[in-house]
Amino acid sequence: MGSEQSKPSMPDHPSGATMKAVCFSAFGEPGEVLEVKTIPKPAIDQAGEILIKVCACALNPIDKIRLSGGLAMTSPEPYDTSVLGYDVSGIVEEVGSDVTDFAKGDEVFVRLKGMKYGALAEYVVCETAETARKPKSMSFAEAASIPLVGLTALQALRTGDVKEGAKVFIPGGGGGVGSIAIQIAKKMLKASHVCTTAGPGRGTEICIAAGADQVVNYREENFAEVLAGGEIDIIFYTPN
Repeated sequence: MGSEQSKPSMPDHPSGATMKAVCFSAFGEPGEVLEVKTIPKPAIDQAGEILIKVCACALNPIDKIRLSGGLAMTSPEPYDTSVLGYDVSGIVEEVGSDVTDFAKGDEVFVRLKGMKYGALAEYVVCETAETARKPKSMSFAEAASIPLVGLTALQALRTGDVKEGAKVFIPGGGGGVGSIAIQIAKKMLKASHVCTTAGPGRGTEICIAAGADQVVNYREENFAEVLAGGEIDIIFYTPN
């Protein structure tokens, strides 16, 4: 990963404990550079941190960009070996001395901040500000799929100043960001009308379940023609 020799190795755990993780020590294609390795188990070294035993994790397009070296200039890897992934869910195993809002045994989900530790591991350490309690009605796998897409959707809709009664067009509602954005727009921000695009079948079913008022079949309809003459307050384009 660039000047690997100048980068330090991951710090050892105080007790010498280790864990398995999906790691990379060079940039490249996933099949060429990813490998399961035994590395030091992370340890809490800040009073506001928590240690989480990982139950599920998720990957996003940003992880592929990182793996290819696309973030190397702005967010360099801190160690000679890195663990992939940012989105994770699991069970709190240990808390720092200043932590009062989480306790051992809490089920949580997290969007990991920075490049220090990755999600594809048996354990992660993070700050409580990055952490939320997992709803009991949600599986660990479902919770791990939410952090990045949820934050992306929420930040975009807030930036667009979506207010109660707004009319919103969210193309690509069957995808990760799109399906979450529909729910946030309708149920959290109280948009009066949410239109989206999707293919027939499963894609349309996802959009309807998310709360979309109108689903344009992009395979058979031109959304510009369908929406012509209508009033739209904001468009949030979600397809990659």
